[in-house]
Amino acid sequence: MTQMDIDDFSALVESIYDCSFDPDLWPQTLAEIAGHLRSSTARLFLFNNDVQRDGFGKSVGIDTGFNEKFDNDIETLNSIKYGFVVADLDNAMTLDEILGTNGGLDINGNEAFDNRYYKDWMLPLGYHDALAALMVKNSRHFGGLAMTRGSGESRFDHDDRKKISLIAPHIRRALAISGLIEQKTVDRNRLADVIDGLSTAVVIVDERGAVIHSNAAAKTLLSANEMLRIDKNVLAGSQPANGQALVQALQSGPQAARSVPLTRRAGGDLIASIMPLSQSGRNAPGSNSHSAIFFHDPDREFQLPGEALAKQYKLTGAELRLLLALAHGASLSEISERSGAAISTVRAHLRSLFGKTGKSRQSELVQMALMAILPIK
Repeated sequence: MTQMDIDDFSALVESIYDCSFDPDLWPQTLAEIAGHLRSSTARLFLFNNDVQRDGFGKSVGIDTGFNEKFDNDIETLNSIKYGFVVADLDNAMTLDEILGTNGGLDINGNEAFDNRYYKDWMLPLGYHDALAALMVKNSRHFGGLAMTRGSGESRFDHDDRKKISLIAPHIRRALAISGLIEQKTVDRNRLADVIDGLSTAVVIVDERGAVIHSNAAAKTLLSANEMLRIDKNVLAGSQPANGQALVQALQSGPQAARSVPLTRRAGGDLIASIMPLSQSGRNAPGSNSHSAIFFHDPDREFQLPGEALAKQYKLTGAELRLLLALAHGASLSEISERSGAAISTVRAHLRSLFGKTGKSRQSELVQMALMAILPIK
């Protein structure tokens, strides 16, 4: 990078982390990212982790009209999300990889990008190229950043892919800190009744950090003395910076949820997300200033359904989509209609599946897939 590039990149990273504390800044920051990569659009996206259920989106960006319509187009979301299932975190994804295809033409060498997303969304809006990166992959969701360029603009090149790969880890950390695309599934009014059944470490404390309750996962975490410990029934930092950050967050008031990074002795961060239990009359029993602290690892990588199978046989997203659809009883014609791809393209993907897996019949593919993804929910 030139000095100007370095200065611009540093300012962009600063804007990204500002979004950790004020998610309303994301549209402005995404506009900066789009300018940095000379992109027509920039959007954050979110898919349901269970790839057999209908996809959905949660997006912020500079193209809000597109977001609203696209995020409700279930079939189009399903036509591209498998490309992200087989992707690695923070790595740039070309349009081929997003669509789960091989090369600029479809697998038959006929129509360019025989895919519903490309034909029904990109071309009508004048976009001819896209670039993306997977940045979120956890037990419920996976998503990241996607960008497009119009027909009058050059295609994304190696330098652009390098830039988005440099930006991606910062967005991923900012999202983890702010919880922008982390849905809260715990009802605050029932929190004390359910936290003991959670695998996530949870501690309920008062404004001083005195421990009111902790579940089994939290007790295991605290006993390791890696970042926090209990001193006279009060949370304290194993390292001074951790204790200071947590105390400041707890004493900042009950107005909103907030997150702080905590450093482990062995290296790496853990995110402590603090949820006040006294907002809008949701008072914890016996106190107006209790908070629940959820601990999670932003770098923990979950495997999505079908991901191991895809990596074992080096499947494209389109091939994985076909394999899992067959395992759930769909016919080739139904898969063609859902994906927006020609039946000849679907059959070509099937031939490729046979070649990569060494199977010769659809029934053998189905049996292999079911063994790999069971139990099916």
